[in-house]
Amino acid sequence: MEYTKGEWWIEFHDCHTTIEAESQTVCTDVSNCDAHLIAAAPDMYEALKSLEGYGRKYPCGVPFRDKIKIALAKAEGKGE
Repeated sequence: MEYTKGEWWIEFHDCHTTIEAESQTVCTDVSNCDAHLIAAAPDMYEALKSLEGYGRKYPCGVPFRDKIKIALAKAEGKGE
């Protein structure tokens, strides 16, 4: 999967907010409410990816694993 690697951070400007990563703009004109969620997206994706196999070991983890798979599929453009 291709996405902008590295840490993402928020830049507040006079008339708009942007998400930046390693000298490039990830997105512009973001509402302040959405900016924190968008900036955290790469970290959340990596956290979910690292937990993806966790539920395979424990029968009680199956619903947890399914939710992770759904979230990862959406992030990868394979879900709704």
